[in-house]
Amino acid sequence: MNRHLKTMLALALAILMTLGAVGLAETLPEDEYSEYDENYDSTENYDHDIGSDYEDIRQLNTIEVSLHGDFVAARKVGQDAWQDVDTDVLGVAELGGLLYYVHGTEEAYELRQFDFLVTPGQQVMALPDHCTGALCELNGELYVIDADGSLYQVRPADRQYTLLETSDAISNADMRAEDGELVFFTTDEDGTEQVLRRYTPSASAEALDDVDDVYESEIEQPIETAEKVAGSSGYAMLERGDRGELVRKLQRRLAALNYLSGSVDGSFGAQTERAVELFQKAIDWSQTGVATEAMQKRLFASDAPKRKVTTYVELEHGDTGERVKTLQRRLKALGYFNGSIGGNYLDLTETAVKKFQKKIGVKQTGIATVSLQKKLFAKNAPHYNDGYVQLKHGSTGERVKKLQRRLKELGYFTGEIGGNYLDLTESAVKKFQKKTGATQNGIASVSLQKKIFAKNAPHYNDGYVELKYGSTGERVKKLQRRLKTLGYFKGDIGGNYLDLTESAVKKFQKKIGVKQTGVATVSLQKKIFAKNAPHK
Repeated sequence: MNRHLKTMLALALAILMTLGAVGLAETLPEDEYSEYDENYDSTENYDHDIGSDYEDIRQLNTIEVSLHGDFVAARKVGQDAWQDVDTDVLGVAELGGLLYYVHGTEEAYELRQFDFLVTPGQQVMALPDHCTGALCELNGELYVIDADGSLYQVRPADRQYTLLETSDAISNADMRAEDGELVFFTTDEDGTEQVLRRYTPSASAEALDDVDDVYESEIEQPIETAEKVAGSSGYAMLERGDRGELVRKLQRRLAALNYLSGSVDGSFGAQTERAVELFQKAIDWSQTGVATEAMQKRLFASDAPKRKVTTYVELEHGDTGERVKTLQRRLKALGYFNGSIGGNYLDLTETAVKKFQKKIGVKQTGIATVSLQKKLFAKNAPHYNDGYVQLKHGSTGERVKKLQRRLKELGYFTGEIGGNYLDLTESAVKKFQKKTGATQNGIASVSLQKKIFAKNAPHYNDGYVELKYGSTGERVKKLQRRLKTLGYFKGDIGGNYLDLTESAVKKFQKKIGVKQTGVATVSLQKKIFAKNAPHK
């Protein structure tokens, strides 16, 4: 699909969702690797419907992100509308209320920042080559690792990154923060997580100033200049550091012709300079990166050459690079691949391709041909076991978190959403099995998960769980709203079961003549939410 059509569709989506500018996907010429969003299919129009396509939703702190392949959207917790962030996103983390993410292509790895008030995402600094995309926030600091097993602390404010250590044990590993430590892990094909090692950062940002391996970002910050005004020709010479509407107009045209892969933000930075050089190369001019008036006349001419792009090339065992990463992400999203996104087409990736081939009824060669990839990236591509794998005591990871959230919605699980399948999760699964008449073994099989995630899945105790002093969350908010409607609660709807909420429950208990414990038992909540519940 050509760049002009993608730009029009992205603009239409932005208007419909009341969003800012939408980042444009990376495109490369036919003789180079090209990055592509998993929503793109050369056989169908670009179309993503936030809230239906984006099912992998993760809450960081005050920000929720929705991941669909290497495309990311974000919203503040409690808001309904999503905002498109960027494509080619390898990892995300929240710091200081802002979303930071690793943007990676074969050419460069960058740390970018997304501010909901200033869109689209902005370049912050360059990162080490071959970052795995594992980005993590711990105690107000950011950390990344590369494919060689090097761990870096990243300091956006100073635009520096510091090498902390190098270990073969963490090469191509995922990373998360847990109990004041960085935990490095991999996920097996069956969804089981294996912890490789733990690391406790001991050096503060100030102490790290004395470390030798401190690297300055190579990304230059925009130079504030006065906005240029077009001359009688309708153009003005534009170069790196310029800003304003003329730059934005230049970027739109470069993007429409497939030369610009970055944001149309009115700031003439490194990506715009590179796009100008590519166009100059296409018209056989000297590649200066400066958009002269003469060059712009050629650029805006009706016969300006369009950059040819391709999306798929055949991939097989032994291949490496960004294309393999994108393939792995898609296979993982569909449930066929459970390894690390490392960009190496080895046994796990080949097995995943064979599983997909078996699912669609073609010969299981393990080779991702162009035609196979078109089927794989199609909207109606089948999930492996509808996206489920068996989970049991000891399992960890995002699948467990998703299961815990659903069991909590249904009232079976009362613990924290930590992604660890331990006693509380096993007990919740047993409760659901008992409710549905299944054997109570505590194992979330594929068939059981289908029942758990079904729309008509039965609630535990009609959706109620006991609430008391110290409880938090949406259930408490719902209780507070009801008590407020009945006139017993006068505080703010904050979701914290503290003195005011306990006092309101006692008042209701007194009103109906039961012991004033301040505990909202399941039976009491049924009375509170009953149509004939007494007002104060």
